[in-house]
Amino acid sequence: MLQEFLRRMCNASGKEFSWRKRKINCLAHVINLATQCLISTYSKTPHFDPKNPEAHVPTARDEVGLVRAVAVKHINTFIDELRWEESDSSRRDKIRALRLDQEEWKRVELFTDLLLHADRAQQAFSSDKVSTLHLAIPALEALHRAWSSCAICVKYTGFSSALQSACQKIDDYYEKMTDSPAYIMAMILDPSEKMSYFNKHWPKNLQAEVSRCVEEVVHHSFHHYYVQHIDLIPRTPKSSTKGLNVLLRELSDDESKDNGSEDGSSSMDDPNRPWLQYFSEYIDLQDKIPKGLSMIEWWGFNSHQFHPAWGSLARDYLLMASSVSSERAFLQGGLTITKQRNRLKGDIVEALQCLKCAVRHDLLFREPGPSSLLERELENVELDANGGEPEMVEGWDELLSEDDDNENVGMDIHLDSD
Repeated sequence: MLQEFLRRMCNASGKEFSWRKRKINCLAHVINLATQCLISTYSKTPHFDPKNPEAHVPTARDEVGLVRAVAVKHINTFIDELRWEESDSSRRDKIRALRLDQEEWKRVELFTDLLLHADRAQQAFSSDKVSTLHLAIPALEALHRAWSSCAICVKYTGFSSALQSACQKIDDYYEKMTDSPAYIMAMILDPSEKMSYFNKHWPKNLQAEVSRCVEEVVHHSFHHYYVQHIDLIPRTPKSSTKGLNVLLRELSDDESKDNGSEDGSSSMDDPNRPWLQYFSEYIDLQDKIPKGLSMIEWWGFNSHQFHPAWGSLARDYLLMASSVSSERAFLQGGLTITKQRNRLKGDIVEALQCLKCAVRHDLLFREPGPSSLLERELENVELDANGGEPEMVEGWDELLSEDDDNENVGMDIHLDSD
C-alpha cells in the first residue's frame, strides 16, 4: 500500500522519491539482532516459549542455556530450594544437575563481558528526546571493533565462532547504511565534531568520499532553496576588462606559488558554485555545544548565523536512530485501549494520550509566573522581616530630585558671586 501511495505521489508531484535514501534502520534493533546472533550461535538452547516451557530446558550441557533457563523459569527461587521442595527423587536429580561448576561460571562471566559491549553501544540510542543518529556509525564501529578483537583473543577462544557470526550481522546492516547519506550528514551537523571522526578513524580515500557526499547533499539543499526563492539567486557581474586575465597569465611561476593561498581563497567565489562560500562558513566554524544543550537546541539558537539551507538540513537529518519513542507511544496507547475500554473514539484516545504526555512532562502544573498578588505577598514578607517598616529603596525619582537640588545649589552660589 505504501509503495502504491509513493508511486501515485511521484506521478502527481513529478518529484523522485528514493525510499532507500530515506530509510533509517532502528540501531537499537540492529544491536539486538547482533546480540541474538551471538547468543544463538554459542548457546543452542531455544528461546523460552510460554506455551511449551519444557522445550526451554537445554538438551546438552550448555552453561549459558542453563542460566537462561533458570533465569526465565525460576527467577524468584534458588536451585537448592527447588530441589528440596521436590518430592520425586528423579526430578530432584534433574534440578541438582542445573548447578554450574566453577569452570562453567567462569565461562558465563566471560560471556557476560561480551554482552556488556553490546549494552554500552545500545545505551547511545536509549534517548527519546534528543537526536542520536550522529552516534550510529561510531557505535556500530566500536561494537564491531570490540567483538573482532575479542574473537582473536586467547581469553575468548571458546566464543570465537559466535563472535564472528555477530560481527557478520553487524557488517550486513552496516553496508545498508551506505544507501542513505543521513548517517554522515548527522555527524557533519554536530558543530563540535563535523569531520573529526572521519579524519581520525577513516583512511584518506573514504574521507574524500565523505566530503563528496556532503558537498552533493549541501549543493542539492542550496539548489532547492534557491528554486523556492528565485529572487535570491546571486548574480555574477560580467567582466568588462580583459586585460586583467592577460596580466594574471603573465605572472611568473614563483609568484603563482607564493599566491597559492590567495588562489585557494578565490575559489570560494566560483560563479559555478555560489553555495561553496556558505558551505565553508559552517565547515570552518570552530564551536562547541555548551554543556546541558542538545544539538537540536544549538541549531535552534544559531541557525540564523548561517545560510537558511543549513537550518533545513538540520531539520531533515537530526533524527533519532531508534524507534524507542514510537514504540513507547504504541505501548502507552495499549495501556489506554483495553478490553474494558475498547469503544473509545479516535479523538478521545488522542486527547488522553496528549493529556498523559503533558502530565508526565510537567506541562500542566507549573509554578505561577510573576503577578500583582505574588508581588504583594513578597512585600508583606519583607515588611515582616524588617519589623513592619518598609525598606527605603532609592529609585529614579530620588536620583532626579537629588540632581535638581544640586542644580539649585549651583545657581545660588553663582548669584551670590555676582
